[in-house]
Amino acid sequence: MSKKSKVKVLATLVLSLLTTALFTGSAQATPSFIEGTDVAAVMFNPTQVSSISLQMKPEDTDLLKYPNVSWDNEGPWLPAKMTATIAGVRYGSYDVGVHLKGAWGSWRDLTGKAGFKIKMDAFVPKQTLLGVVKLTLNNMVQDPSYIHEAMTYKLMRDLNIPAPRTGYADVFLNGTNYGLHLNVETIDKRLLSRWGINSKHLYKAGIPAFPDFWLDNESNFKIESGSQTDLSDMKAFIGANEYNSDAWWNAVSPLADMKEITLEWAAELYTGHWDGYTLNKNNYYVNFDDKGRATILPWGTDQTWGSGYNYFAFNGMMANKCMASSNCNELYLQSLATIASTAAKSDLATFGNAVSYAITDAISRDPFGNLAYAQSTQQAAVGQAAAQLESLKSMVVPWDTTIKSIVINNRYYSASGTIYLPPKTSAVSVQVLATQPQATAPSFSAKLVNGPNPKQASVTSADGYHRNNIQLNLYVLTQRALKSNVVFNNQSIHTSKAGTSSLSAITQKLQNSKNVEVTFTLPKTNTKYLNDSRCNEILKKIQAQGIQPAKLIKVYTNLNPAQVSVAVQYQN
Repeated sequence: MSKKSKVKVLATLVLSLLTTALFTGSAQATPSFIEGTDVAAVMFNPTQVSSISLQMKPEDTDLLKYPNVSWDNEGPWLPAKMTATIAGVRYGSYDVGVHLKGAWGSWRDLTGKAGFKIKMDAFVPKQTLLGVVKLTLNNMVQDPSYIHEAMTYKLMRDLNIPAPRTGYADVFLNGTNYGLHLNVETIDKRLLSRWGINSKHLYKAGIPAFPDFWLDNESNFKIESGSQTDLSDMKAFIGANEYNSDAWWNAVSPLADMKEITLEWAAELYTGHWDGYTLNKNNYYVNFDDKGRATILPWGTDQTWGSGYNYFAFNGMMANKCMASSNCNELYLQSLATIASTAAKSDLATFGNAVSYAITDAISRDPFGNLAYAQSTQQAAVGQAAAQLESLKSMVVPWDTTIKSIVINNRYYSASGTIYLPPKTSAVSVQVLATQPQATAPSFSAKLVNGPNPKQASVTSADGYHRNNIQLNLYVLTQRALKSNVVFNNQSIHTSKAGTSSLSAITQKLQNSKNVEVTFTLPKTNTKYLNDSRCNEILKKIQAQGIQPAKLIKVYTNLNPAQVSVAVQYQN
């Protein structure tokens, strides 16, 4: 064997890297319904039931019974000890605060199937559970199927509407089983930041006020976060809604993400969410970013998938004003078309059936549950979703200008987001494939440079009256490489000051990178456990940038035992 061969022993390891258990045994692939790369993602796996156990003093549990609390009087945060088991891992115990959860129809006290809110930092500053500050545990007493919210929020997320992720948990209080609960991701700054939205002011709308955007109505919105006294953003938004027709559009559109808002309205009606903004002015959030731009977010979708509703009849004032504006009306029509194409890809039947199967045993354990009834209503929900899809698909044919996919140099790409092209791509032939075969979309050719290449395409609807001018974001990647030494403290998984600086520089360069391949050169004198643990620490930092390396290579050589050499091939 050559000297080079003796020095270098190569082991190639190709991993999925969707979990953080990277070098500690045979890690299983993350279930396909988990969304996100944040550490909290494991909490919101709809095909796995967690367990949450609370311990409270008897005198405090008495305070969680009527008339001490009610649907419109949550009372103070009460102290409790909490442990949680998520994906087989036990967390806690934690000192937390507890409220009951629910509104007029779903609220129950401890004599029934109570829903719970848990505040991780109520008594311990900055305490979280996997980065989550507030847990929202819905009792689902108005959803006998147990899957309405999971299905509805999944579709909304697929539509790029900022909607909560969902998981499930058996909830126990002082050893009493309160049954299967939906763990709904709380709408807060953390959720919004995952969608690239900052939050300066977050308002919640609901009973008893059922607020709409009428003049002097801003005090009827509950403030979830942000200033309790400066309501200038909501006042400006309400003021813009004083106009009508195209004057209304000109006033409102600079203050709101109307594409997201019209899509949210259409999704409410598609899913049968009669208790949202469009039909009941209830169960919605309004977020204002630091520029005063509004987004409307869905909530309380437990009573969905019962029936369809008229897509052009609303109780919400803004939605009615939208119908009287030519620009907004067109945006709403295309929102309906987007739902038809997205819902087909979402395959809610497969999702709903998978979730139903996964929670069967938990429903059987639920002292408030009825498995036979749950299964019949689950199938009804899945059937209603299929019926809604077929109905809407036929309706939108004349005006649909949405895109199914894009073909570039004979390769298919998704129609959404930036399209990343291989390094050295200098010219392309582009064909836009419309969702509706009757729509037309001319092909074109273009020359490209490294980096971003904005291009325009267009789709004309089947009836010829609707035209969608589409911005295509083509990005030609550049092949790059970096190499750096990361120094650790002696026999430790913690980096030294210099090692921390080196690792920070690596992650900085890898931001927004694609096709990442990482080679670790490791001291063969160290134990396998120490080497693997150090690799794991480095990979956690890389993954924190949202990067999942496609290939990992480990090389062992006579290296300084405190050092890991990191070489990366990547494109950006």
